[in-house]
Amino acid sequence: MKISRQALDYYLTYDHRARSRTTLLATIGGVTAWVVAQASGASSKVSIVSCLAITAAVEFGRAFSYRRSFAGTVGEQLASTVYPKRRLLLQYAASSVALVLFGMLRKLIEPQEVAAQSLLIMAKKAATVGDQREANDLLRQASEIIKKAAEQRSPALPEFFFTAVNILNQLSGKGVDQSTVHGTLIQIAEYRSALTPPPNMRLITFKPLDHAILIHNGSSVQGGAFDFRAVTGIAAVAPDPITSPADLPMFDGTLFWGGTQTLDKIRWHNVTFVNTHIVYGGGPTELRNVRFISCTFKAVPSDRGRQVLSYAALDKKRLELQSAV
Repeated sequence: MKISRQALDYYLTYDHRARSRTTLLATIGGVTAWVVAQASGASSKVSIVSCLAITAAVEFGRAFSYRRSFAGTVGEQLASTVYPKRRLLLQYAASSVALVLFGMLRKLIEPQEVAAQSLLIMAKKAATVGDQREANDLLRQASEIIKKAAEQRSPALPEFFFTAVNILNQLSGKGVDQSTVHGTLIQIAEYRSALTPPPNMRLITFKPLDHAILIHNGSSVQGGAFDFRAVTGIAAVAPDPITSPADLPMFDGTLFWGGTQTLDKIRWHNVTFVNTHIVYGGGPTELRNVRFISCTFKAVPSDRGRQVLSYAALDKKRLELQSAV
């Protein structure tokens, strides 16, 4: 027992070369475990546990191996001559502080979309077991993070948007507050819009307007770039009653800058909206290759509204919504 104590004290206090090797191996092992867990799609919690488990395994394994090979070494002779005071508690305290600091640092450097996705996954789990209150709280937290990420234009992979929209669609029938689900979906659509690269506005000649464009059934506007920033109200208005989907007016290849635009009762082909407030009220519309750049959204809280928001969030190519029966 005395040899074991001497070995551990000497290893932790005096044998800096062995400790340096152990620290290097533990760091490499912990980082590798974190990277592998993240690459395999594991949650942040699982990644942290994997990192700490491998680090601890390396530390304890090296200490145990050192203790077994300690007998008969120069270290044993030195430790027997000058037996150090017990410093293990200090080592454990320092290790605990390091782990706490690591956890704090992880929260600071963790990508915002990773944090939001983790909250959405936890919200789904809470809703599955019937804890709607916890699910709503987690959804609100995720929505705030997504809103902040959109404001800062924090990079995010397309997979994040697919996962987030899929989770929100699953939450629609689990007793969770639907206004919270809808609001989170709006934040996700605006996040994707904030990350969509804009055209070179300096190379585009815009036609400034101070009034709305009236577009009637059966007509279409081909091309053009319009500046609606000075227009109060809706930028393009389709005043005619709905007759048939094929008769709806159409914009094709047009660029809208600023203003507010309702998607209802118009077909939108190859249209780009920049800094536009997009409104959808549940009416018929058709979207083909429509891009939303730095736009905000307001949509009716229904299945049709979710489809429009999902179209924007997932950068889909086509969405056709007929007249509601």
